[in-house]
Amino acid sequence: MSQPVPDYFQALMGLRAWSQVRLELHAFARGGFIWLPGTNEAVCNRTTRVACEHCGKETVSHPCPDRFCGCGFYSFKKPHQLLEQTVPTFGKVNPWVVYGVIKFWGRCIEHRSGWRAQFASVALLCTTDKALCERYGAEQFAGTFQEFCQEVVGDV
Repeated sequence: MSQPVPDYFQALMGLRAWSQVRLELHAFARGGFIWLPGTNEAVCNRTTRVACEHCGKETVSHPCPDRFCGCGFYSFKKPHQLLEQTVPTFGKVNPWVVYGVIKFWGRCIEHRSGWRAQFASVALLCTTDKALCERYGAEQFAGTFQEFCQEVVGDV
C-alpha cells in the first residue's frame, strides 16, 4: 500500500506546556510521558478496541493519531487555549511549568484549538534554564510568559 502524499512540505508549529523535572520535560496527561530530545513518535497505549479509520475493523493497535482515539502529541494554536488547559489544573502559572513551541509532522489531526500529531520535537522553550534548552536542542526564550506570547507567538 502506498503512503499518502503529505499536505505540508515542512513541519507545523504549535504551543505546548510541560512540567519540568530536573532536565526532563514531562507531559501533564497520559501518565507523564517524558519527552525525548530530537524526534518523538506517538504510540497509542490504549488497551480497548476502536474501529480502524481505514478499514472499519475493531482493533487495539492503529496509526497515531487516530480520529477515534485521543492519542498523539497535542499542541495549541493560541496562548489562551494553552492557558485554559494548564491554569485550571494548577490554579496559576507555576514556575515549574515550561511553555514552548513544538514542531510537528507526519499524520496530523486538526482540532478547533490545536492539533494532534504523529511526530514532534521541541523547538523553543520559555525558560531561564539554558541546560534544559541545550538538552532538547531548543531555542531559548528567557522572558516571561507574557513576553513570550507577545514576541514569539505571533510567528507560530
